[in-house]
Amino acid sequence: MSVAGICKSSLDSSSAMQVMSHLRHIARSGVAVICTIHQPSQRIFEMSDKLLLLSMGHVAYCGRTRDVIPYFNARGCVMPAHTSTSEWLLDELNSDFHGSPDRVQDLLASWNSSPEKLALDAEVRDFAGADKHDDHEFAKSATKGTSMAVFKRSFLEQS
Repeated sequence: MSVAGICKSSLDSSSAMQVMSHLRHIARSGVAVICTIHQPSQRIFEMSDKLLLLSMGHVAYCGRTRDVIPYFNARGCVMPAHTSTSEWLLDELNSDFHGSPDRVQDLLASWNSSPEKLALDAEVRDFAGADKHDDHEFAKSATKGTSMAVFKRSFLEQS
């Protein structure tokens, strides 16, 4: 497993795109990649396969990135034209500045009773019941040699 935290403010958009391209390449090779990104551009946002959205410490959505807009549309949240998806989601799920606390609580409750959450719970149960020896061996082999490969370019340029 490869874990990365990317703060876009420390990278220009071209560098951020290269880092994400490397992460995507690693993920396509079979390695699980978990990445946190603060305010991603639309292009970078669309590069992710799955998305976990948290609000007030609780899950608001967990699923395929391409399904997030229909998911929130079905709950009465409509993305304004000419708005990036990540900015819209931040506005919808942040009661500190834009959204109402009651609306955010409704969205959190909606996730907890959603068919998407039930399907995810079943997938996790199935995964947890799988042959643990095989999972352990896969995880061991997947992590070898990947932890620093993504950041190689950044370190070389800083030298």
